[in-house]
Parts: sequence; structure tokens; C-alpha cells
Amino acid sequence: MPAPGLFNIDLRGNQELTTLPAGLCLLVRLEELNLSLCGLRELPEGIGGLSRLRVLYLGYNRGLQALPPGLCALTSLQELRLNNCGLLALPEGMEGLIGLRKLVLGGNELLTTLPAGLCALVGLEELYLGGCGLLSLMEGSAGLTGLRRLHLWGNELLTTLPTGLGKLNPYRYVLAKLEELNISDCPGLATLDDMQKREGLPTMLAHLDAGGLR
Repeated sequence: MPAPGLFNIDLRGNQELTTLPAGLCLLVRLEELNLSLCGLRELPEGIGGLSRLRVLYLGYNRGLQALPPGLCALTSLQELRLNNCGLLALPEGMEGLIGLRKLVLGGNELLTTLPAGLCALVGLEELYLGGCGLLSLMEGSAGLTGLRRLHLWGNELLTTLPTGLGKLNPYRYVLAKLEELNISDCPGLATLDDMQKREGLPTMLAHLDAGGLR
């Protein structure tokens, strides 16, 4: 029987926890769930039933290679941490996370692509992708009109950034709200001078870390 008054569960550091009981998905009032540093290999499909969940920490679950589509039903989710897992890909349907403000994916070295659905998250403000294996950013990145922080450091195979990063197109500024951009240690990117000429930089950019670029 569910515990309707339970709002916060912290199970971090339980390395022997490889799966979650289906009953967890019945805790409809749950708002924060911390499962960092566990031994999780999968999540239950019913996790989408946690309709009030605002914060979900899943970092450092090295055996977690995939996420269930049900995760994308968490419309109240504001912060999702998936750093340093074993992710190979993100599920289709990420556009369903309409409340998401912060997404942390750093340290997933096997993550080479991102789903196009991410571009529909107009409320996303912080996106951390440092230390991944990205070959490129998703088409339509300009749709992330609310983005303020973008970290891409250490993506050694990344060769391009969104076209017209800070220039005015016929409809709107592309990533015009971006205040912080970290592209250090991305040797595949063009020189900073070339990037400025070809793509521009956001007009509101307050902090640029481009270590390793000339």
C-alpha cells in the first residue's frame, strides 16, 4: 500500500540496489528521489506515474545504459541528473519533460547523440554535457530559447556548434539568453576567431571558457 504522505526518498550510495520495486511508482506525492551512487541497471517503466516528482538524481549508476520511455511522462520534473552513468542513448519523447529546467548528462562517454525532442524544451535553462562522446549537437538546438548555461567541455569528437549561435535569424535570436558557455578541451572545434566569424557568439554571454581553442 502506498505511503501517500512521502515527499522525499534518499537512497544514494546503495551499491547493491540494482532494480527498483514497482511499488515505488505508486508514491504519487513523491517530489524528490535521490538514487545517486547505486548499482541500478534499469528503471521501472511505471516511473512515469510519479506525477509530482520535481527532482531526480541518478548520477554514478555505471550500469544504467538505457532509460524507459515512461521517464518522459514526468511533466513536473525540474531537475534531472544522469551524470557519469553508462548511457548509450536517451529515450525518444524527451519533449514530454515540459517542466525541466536543469539537465545534467556529463561524463557519459558512450553518449554520442542527443534526441531531437530535447530542442522542444523551451524552459530548459542549464544543460551540462561535459565529458561525453558527442559527435554533434541535435538539429534544431536553436529551439532551446531559454538556455542560460551550456557546458560541452571535453567532447573531443565534437566539430560544430549550432549554426549562428548568437546571430539574429528572421524569427528570433539563436540561444540569445546564453550567459555561460564552456567549450574547453574540444580539439575538433574551429579556432575561436573562425567560430566568431562564422557563427557569432550570444550577445548576453558573460562567461566563455574556450581553453584549448586558439
